Amino acid sequence: MRAMRWFIVGLLIAWGAVWFGGPVQAAETQADLEKIVAAIDRGLAWLTTQRDERGAWRSDYGPGITALVVTAYLRHPESKYPRRQS
Repeated sequence: MRAMRWFIVGLLIAWGAVWFGGPVQAAETQADLEKIVAAIDRGLAWLTTQRDERGAWRSDYGPGITALVVTAYLRHPESKYPRRQS
């Protein structure tokens, strides 16, 4: 249960930072921007380790967790995880 709580907290922080872009847009210096992007990258790396055996993120809190995580990746401020073209 404790791990699930940290999973949700990490997900919300990464998703919020990437989705709303507030901290990234408000960065005053290049050093601030680099720290923010590094924090987002660490959050996304941690989320990657939390996938299940099928590559999805699941939760007892309901559906949609995988969609939130994928949205966080796609909204990376440096477009580090671009959409694949089919």
